[in-house]
Amino acid sequence: MRRRFAAGILAVFALAVLTTAADDFWVHKDWKTWTAADCKKILDDSPWAKRVLKENATDVTHVPSAAQGATIDKSAAGLNQGAGEINYVVQIRSAEPMRHALIRQQQIDKGYDKMSDADKKAFDAQMEQLYNPPGDPIMIHVRYYGNRPQLTTFLNNAWDSLPADTVPADLVLLPAGGGKVIPLTYVQDAGGGPEFDITFPRTALAPGIKSFKLQIPNPALGDFGSSKVMAEFKTDKMAVDGKAAF
Repeated sequence: MRRRFAAGILAVFALAVLTTAADDFWVHKDWKTWTAADCKKILDDSPWAKRVLKENATDVTHVPSAAQGATIDKSAAGLNQGAGEINYVVQIRSAEPMRHALIRQQQIDKGYDKMSDADKKAFDAQMEQLYNPPGDPIMIHVRYYGNRPQLTTFLNNAWDSLPADTVPADLVLLPAGGGKVIPLTYVQDAGGGPEFDITFPRTALAPGIKSFKLQIPNPALGDFGSSKVMAEFKTDKMAVDGKAAF
């Protein structure tokens, strides 16, 4: 009986080790061999990617149009289907695993392994420029969307209406222990897509910090009042080679 019990404990322990290893594949698997699924895992569901939700328990009524600030008929817009949801997906793109996932994803998409040496060299230079900018800032990418297409459109119009070269008020980094850090840069997607990029000075996060939050000012939109949503990151989960990667 004791032998069976001991064998069972060992089996559970072995399974836990294997599960942890599978979840943390970025620790032991060369990023140049990552699959498309590996990249997606890093980009969407990892210590460096968080999704935060803002929910309105009522119907999304009286959503303003982009230009006039008028209201629309919710039935015509397809917005009378229950509670409205606004999602923000936050990626710490300066973190090494995230950079590797972005680069590897493009390698897969563009057939890097079959490129000529010259094409590989040009590709590598382009990736270096994109994901290793001067000054080594903390790079954060934010994508947002609603649970219905029209809601996404109106949300995007609200964000896209900001004047050029303007950093949204209350879009700040909040280190654990206090303080508020404003972005170095804020860039809305050039193609008008529902996303933007921001950077912060690396000195904003002290060595050994336990956590930090990105505060996002969700704009007032119909039944959604203006509010602040928080994406929190725990640095003990972000360790690579024993050091927090961000």
